[in-house]
Amino acid sequence: SSNKNKWNKGLQHKGSGRFDNVQANSLIVEIRFGEGGEDSKNFVDELATAYLLYAAKKGLRSEILDSKDGNISIQVSGNGVWNAFKNEIGKHQVQRIPPNERNGRMHTSVVAVGVFKLFDFKNKPLNQAEIEVVFQKGKVRAGGQNANKVNSAVRAKHLPTGITVAIDGRDQGQNKKKALDILTSRVNTYYYEQAHAVHSANKKEQIGSSDRTGRIRTYNFKNNLVHDHRLEKKTTQIRDVMKGDFDFLSK
Repeated sequence: SSNKNKWNKGLQHKGSGRFDNVQANSLIVEIRFGEGGEDSKNFVDELATAYLLYAAKKGLRSEILDSKDGNISIQVSGNGVWNAFKNEIGKHQVQRIPPNERNGRMHTSVVAVGVFKLFDFKNKPLNQAEIEVVFQKGKVRAGGQNANKVNSAVRAKHLPTGITVAIDGRDQGQNKKKALDILTSRVNTYYYEQAHAVHSANKKEQIGSSDRTGRIRTYNFKNNLVHDHRLEKKTTQIRDVMKGDFDFLSK
C-alpha cells in the first residue's frame, strides 16, 4: 500500500528512540484491517501514521513494533497515554473513493483498533523453557533496502498461553530484549487479570468481528467529516484529524 513506509520518515516523536524496558504509563495500540480489502489495509497505514503524529502532539513516545499486511502494532508511552488513546478502541469506518477506483465509486471499509495496557507491577521472570524465540529477516524498508541481511527480526511466544510478541528492527540483540520484556509484561498481566477475574478487556471484546456492525467512528472523506458515534461528536476538519489532531473528541 502507498503509505506503508511513512513512519520511516521522521514521524516518531523526537526522542522516542528505542524502549529499553517496558515501563509505567505504556500501552500497545493494535490496528487491523477488516471489510474493504485493499482500501482497508491502506487506511490501517494512514491511521497508524495519524496515531504517531497524535502521540507526538501529546508529548508521548511512540514506536512501530510490528507491521505486516494490514496489521500494525504501536507502543506508546508517557503521562496520560491511556486517556489519550482510550477512545480509539473499536471499529473505525472509512467512506471515500479510493485512489485506485477507476469508476469513481464510493467505498466503505472498516479497520479495528485495540488498546492494551502494560501494567506497572513487578514482573515475575518467565520460565525460559516455556518461551519459543524465532529469528527472521527484517521487513523491506523505504527505498527497497532490507532492515538487515541477517535474521534481525524477533518473534517470541509464551507456549502455555500462546501470547506472542513480534519486533522488527536492525539490532537483533535489542529486538530480542524488547520482545522478551514485553512478553514478560503481557504474560504477567494475563495471569494478574485471571487471578482477579478481570480478564474481560481482551482483543475479541475490544475489536470483535471485522464488519461494519458496532462502528465507533466514521471518516467520510467526501464530506470532510469525522463522526464519533459513541461520544456523539463531529468535526469537519478531517485533514487535521488525519494529521494527528484528535482533540475534537475532548471538545
